[in-house]
Amino acid sequence: MTFANANERVMFFDPSTHSKGNQAALVDRDAFLKLLEREGLEAIWIIAGEKSAYGGRGHHSGWGGSRAHTYLYRMKNGGFVVDKFLSTDLPTKSQLEEFSEG
Repeated sequence: MTFANANERVMFFDPSTHSKGNQAALVDRDAFLKLLEREGLEAIWIIAGEKSAYGGRGHHSGWGGSRAHTYLYRMKNGGFVVDKFLSTDLPTKSQLEEFSEG
Protein backbone atom coordinates (compact mmCIF):
# COMPACT_ATOMS: atom_id res chain seq x y z
CA MET A 1 0.00 0.00 0.00
CA THR A 2 1.59 3.22 -1.18
CA PHE A 3 0.29 6.77 -1.52
CA ALA A 4 2.13 9.41 -3.54
CA ASN A 5 1.21 13.05 -3.98
CA ALA A 6 0.67 14.79 -7.35
CA ASN A 7 4.47 15.16 -7.75
CA GLU A 8 4.86 11.39 -7.24
CA ARG A 9 6.57 11.91 -3.88
CA VAL A 10 5.76 8.92 -1.66
CA MET A 11 3.82 10.17 1.36
CA PHE A 12 2.80 6.82 2.89
CA PHE A 13 4.21 3.34 2.46
CA ASP A 14 3.65 -0.07 4.08
CA PRO A 15 6.74 -2.19 3.30
CA SER A 16 4.94 -5.42 4.24
CA THR A 17 2.94 -5.16 1.00
CA HIS A 18 6.16 -5.83 -0.95
CA SER A 19 8.17 -8.08 1.38
CA LYS A 20 7.68 -10.40 4.34
CA GLY A 21 7.43 -8.82 7.76
CA ASN A 22 5.15 -6.95 10.09
CA GLN A 23 2.90 -4.19 8.87
CA ALA A 24 4.12 -0.66 9.40
CA ALA A 25 3.02 2.83 8.44
CA LEU A 26 5.95 4.83 7.11
CA VAL A 27 4.90 8.44 6.66
CA ASP A 28 6.77 11.36 5.10
CA ARG A 29 7.91 13.26 8.20
CA ASP A 30 7.85 16.77 6.75
CA ALA A 31 4.42 16.35 5.16
CA PHE A 32 3.06 14.86 8.38
CA LEU A 33 4.36 17.71 10.55
CA LYS A 34 3.07 20.35 8.10
CA LEU A 35 -0.39 18.74 8.15
CA LEU A 36 -0.45 18.72 11.95
CA GLU A 37 0.62 22.38 12.12
CA ARG A 38 -1.95 23.44 9.51
CA GLU A 39 -4.76 21.66 11.39
CA GLY A 40 -3.64 22.81 14.86
CA LEU A 41 -2.93 19.24 15.98
CA GLU A 42 -0.01 17.44 17.56
CA ALA A 43 1.16 13.84 17.35
CA ILE A 44 1.32 11.78 20.51
CA TRP A 45 2.54 8.27 21.24
CA ILE A 46 1.26 6.42 24.31
CA ILE A 47 3.05 3.44 25.83
CA ALA A 48 1.40 1.77 28.81
CA GLY A 49 1.72 -1.40 30.81
CA GLU A 50 1.56 -3.06 34.18
CA LYS A 51 3.66 -5.49 36.19
CA SER A 52 2.14 -7.56 38.98
CA ALA A 53 3.67 -10.17 41.26
CA TYR A 54 1.72 -13.30 42.22
CA GLY A 55 2.94 -16.27 44.20
CA GLY A 56 2.45 -18.48 47.21
CA ARG A 57 1.61 -22.15 47.57
CA GLY A 58 -1.76 -22.05 45.83
CA HIS A 59 -2.40 -20.68 42.35
CA HIS A 60 -2.37 -16.87 42.72
CA SER A 61 -2.98 -17.19 46.45
CA GLY A 62 -0.52 -14.44 47.31
CA TRP A 63 0.06 -11.04 45.81
CA GLY A 64 3.21 -8.92 45.98
CA GLY A 65 1.80 -5.72 44.51
CA SER A 66 1.65 -4.06 41.11
CA ARG A 67 3.14 -1.14 39.24
CA ALA A 68 1.39 0.55 36.31
CA HIS A 69 3.08 2.94 33.91
CA THR A 70 1.94 5.20 31.13
CA TYR A 71 4.31 7.32 29.05
CA LEU A 72 2.98 10.05 26.80
CA TYR A 73 5.43 11.24 24.12
CA ARG A 74 4.88 14.50 22.20
CA MET A 75 7.03 16.20 19.59
CA LYS A 76 8.28 19.64 20.55
CA ASN A 77 11.02 21.78 18.99
CA GLY A 78 12.21 18.90 16.80
CA GLY A 79 12.52 16.46 19.71
CA PHE A 80 10.37 14.47 22.08
CA VAL A 81 8.92 15.51 25.42
CA VAL A 82 7.74 12.74 27.74
CA ASP A 83 5.16 12.82 30.52
CA LYS A 84 5.31 9.87 32.92
CA PHE A 85 2.39 8.56 34.93
CA LEU A 86 3.26 5.88 37.47
CA SER A 87 1.11 4.17 40.10
CA THR A 88 1.88 1.48 42.66
CA ASP A 89 -0.57 -0.79 44.46
CA LEU A 90 0.93 -2.35 47.56
CA PRO A 91 -0.22 -5.67 49.01
CA THR A 92 -1.78 -6.05 52.41
CA LYS A 93 0.29 -7.71 55.10
CA SER A 94 -1.59 -11.02 54.69
CA GLN A 95 -1.25 -10.95 50.88
CA LEU A 96 2.50 -10.38 51.18
CA GLU A 97 2.86 -13.16 53.76
CA GLU A 98 1.04 -15.60 51.46
CA PHE A 99 3.12 -14.38 48.52
CA SER A 100 6.36 -15.10 50.41
CA GLU A 101 5.30 -18.67 51.32
CA GLY A 102 6.07 -20.98 48.54
